[in-house]
Amino acid sequence: MKPLRYLLRTSFRACTSTVTVTLCTIIVAMFGLNIIFGYCETRYKNVAPSVEYTAISIADMDERAKKADMLAELEPYGATAALYICRTKDGAVLIGFDGSDVPDLYWAHLAGSFINDKNEEGFPNIIYLNTEGTEQVTLGSLYELDGKTYRTVGRGWIIPAVFAAFISPSSPQTVFQYRSGISDVDVNDISRVVRVIPYKVFCESYEPELVMIHFPQLYRSGVLKMSDKLKSMYPGSTVTPPDKDAYEEFWFALKGMGRFIPLFMLLTEITVVLAVCELYKKLRAEILVLRIYGLSKRRLLFYLLMEVALLYLLGTGIALLLQAALLSPLSVLMVKEMPSIVEVTVAVLASLTVSVLFSLPEMFGSIRVTRSGEE
Repeated sequence: MKPLRYLLRTSFRACTSTVTVTLCTIIVAMFGLNIIFGYCETRYKNVAPSVEYTAISIADMDERAKKADMLAELEPYGATAALYICRTKDGAVLIGFDGSDVPDLYWAHLAGSFINDKNEEGFPNIIYLNTEGTEQVTLGSLYELDGKTYRTVGRGWIIPAVFAAFISPSSPQTVFQYRSGISDVDVNDISRVVRVIPYKVFCESYEPELVMIHFPQLYRSGVLKMSDKLKSMYPGSTVTPPDKDAYEEFWFALKGMGRFIPLFMLLTEITVVLAVCELYKKLRAEILVLRIYGLSKRRLLFYLLMEVALLYLLGTGIALLLQAALLSPLSVLMVKEMPSIVEVTVAVLASLTVSVLFSLPEMFGSIRVTRSGEE
């Protein structure tokens, strides 16, 4: 590797300005690509904890699973809420809610408080209603359900058809049947009414037909592993992970940026290629020396490519440090996350490949000059 050290030493000593310009163009190119990937990563991270991507459903349960306090058993694994769901005698949906999640993660909260509000801890028999079929019920009033009296504490816009979107169609659950939309459903149908009560009250009188457990800190691979864990914990039940992957949002954002990426790469790569070609010209004397001392053409090409690759590694590192330092102002542009290692690698390889391919004529030209001087 002595020839490579010679090339690098000569480049930084004798061609300082050219190397500096080349490095700056690489930093600009990589900074821009990292910003694009950072934006896509931000979009992905924003939706990744959503219930539709991180809620695992359990249905077709045996008696042990129906009696289990699943949230208590799964809190060590990052579960923040468990929804125990069944149909009441009148056909409405009843949810026994346990956990710290806010209702806005599942539906639009409209008025009042939620059943896990600390202000409601001293009132166990409380109920939270949706707007469908309960318009006449006022907050604070008493509400009768299956022979038990509850105090109404809040209201939300909960639509079973939308709620069912959180559950994979492969689940054997029968609580929610609306998967094709809500326009053709009778708004006066009692099955559209949803009531929410605390789990401690729910388990006194009801058994769940379906349980949804939220793991907001897990990504897709973690959700699948947790599903396998739940299958081993509750072998007599059917565990179904969500069929949606939050990474779809990343590709959607990247597709949205697709019209800008080619233009950006064209502008930045032109400057990078010109700078690299100028560097090759400045190194012709050193290339001649190496050829005279017996360095083969193939090895010389390898060392020239290695020098450009090392400049790319240095430039990428500086670009990442710059992005990390500017994350706060970049948040205005919806860039709140750093790109992943895989994304940085893809960006480096793409830019490096383009730069090398378009600078090859100048590289071969330098070697041809070497051969004529040698002769």
